[in-house]
Amino acid sequence: MGYTTPALTSPESITGANSQEQLKSLTDAYIGLRRELSYLLTHLNKGNGDAVVADVLINKIFSNDTGLLTGTMPNNGAQSITPTAAGVAITAGYHNGTGGTIADADLVTGNVKAGITIFEVAGKTEVVDTTEATVPIAAATVVSGKKGFVNGALITGTMLVFVAGDAVFAIGSANGSSNDQGYGTIVGDYDVVYGGVYRAKFELKDLYAGYLAYGKIYKNGSAIGTERINSTTTFVEYSEDFTLAAGDNIQLSVHVGTPGYTVAWQNFKLYTQALYTKIT
Repeated sequence: MGYTTPALTSPESITGANSQEQLKSLTDAYIGLRRELSYLLTHLNKGNGDAVVADVLINKIFSNDTGLLTGTMPNNGAQSITPTAAGVAITAGYHNGTGGTIADADLVTGNVKAGITIFEVAGKTEVVDTTEATVPIAAATVVSGKKGFVNGALITGTMLVFVAGDAVFAIGSANGSSNDQGYGTIVGDYDVVYGGVYRAKFELKDLYAGYLAYGKIYKNGSAIGTERINSTTTFVEYSEDFTLAAGDNIQLSVHVGTPGYTVAWQNFKLYTQALYTKIT
């Protein structure tokens, strides 16, 4: 505001012919002073900024074009955040630059499931879900000394393991004869209870010299053994090792090579290294 205050004359000195003019001048000066004072009072402590109270730290005083104001922005200082699956909102307000997320020493690859990544930590390949509700393993179905996990629990096997040997384990059939002309007829069999490597033995001959007797080991209806052939009338023992699982049916099938003649067999048996002994 550019108002200029005129020189003032004391009211007591206003006399003579110019007294009215001097009084008017004094009145104008008074009015001007009041206007100046009003302007100063109105605009004193006002600024030209656009900050509002929410932009300024709480209890700090500032001014904008509306006058003196007090900030309301919360002072959060240092803030520590613990991550969660749902996320954590950052508190609005002032932060002093310290603080951060809470570290967790357990957040390592060995503690994270394979195929999952948590905060850039990839899961370990060996860390898997061991849930199995339908056909879970059990100690009796795991080879003795071997270990496995199911439904979060460590299972140590107790199942007997058999290694091929010459101790009789089972007799599939005693003896007999057949004049069948092709494989397909099972003359002896045994249901395997425990998995392992077994030795199957049987003896074979033809009842007539010069004619061929055939024999072969089958498993669950399918041939797995070497074809054995004897053209003599003397029993010959044949032996072969097989890897069998619990529940397999080991079988012997024989037949003659010439119609009208007969093949004989005996002592179809399974053998292991030792009877009912855990092999480690």
